[in-house]
Amino acid sequence: MDRKRIQTILIMIGIVITLVGINRVYSLYSENKSLQSELFSKRQRAKSVKKYNQKITAKVNAEQLYVVTQNTINQSTKFYDLFLNWSSWGQYSDHLSVIKNKFPVISEERIVDTSSFTVGSGSSGTSTYEVDDTYISPTKGSIVQLVTQTRQFDTTSATIQWFVTSRMVGKNQLEITSMKAIRSDK
Repeated sequence: MDRKRIQTILIMIGIVITLVGINRVYSLYSENKSLQSELFSKRQRAKSVKKYNQKITAKVNAEQLYVVTQNTINQSTKFYDLFLNWSSWGQYSDHLSVIKNKFPVISEERIVDTSSFTVGSGSSGTSTYEVDDTYISPTKGSIVQLVTQTRQFDTTSATIQWFVTSRMVGKNQLEITSMKAIRSDK
């Protein structure tokens, strides 16, 4: 009997060890499945975060382009206020001096005549302008504008339409790369 009892105890211990082993294997299997599921979920989240970050980067780039372009537009407006908006030859001459100081790149490039040789004598009339259209160039911070200048004299008036290409160079330095009269009505 003792032998049968020992055999039964050994069988019971074997069954218990087998059940504990099966339980452990099942536990590891469940943990592995859980980890796989968590890993899949984290990869999906990483993909969505990456996609979101790409959208944000695109928006930031668009905002930076807008800021640079807006800066070019603002500087161009300041230039037009000086170059195309005057009511006397003295004021026009003073504006040319300000342009030389405030916009040195424009004076150096000589695309725009900022010399005082264009100052007339006698009655000057008045000059005003209006920006008709602004086009944003694919080149960062570069714009193309159609500007209409109207000169009023005592008995006549003249309208000149300018095609102006400008961009920012350096820190807040406007460069006029092209300024051509494309139409003149007298």
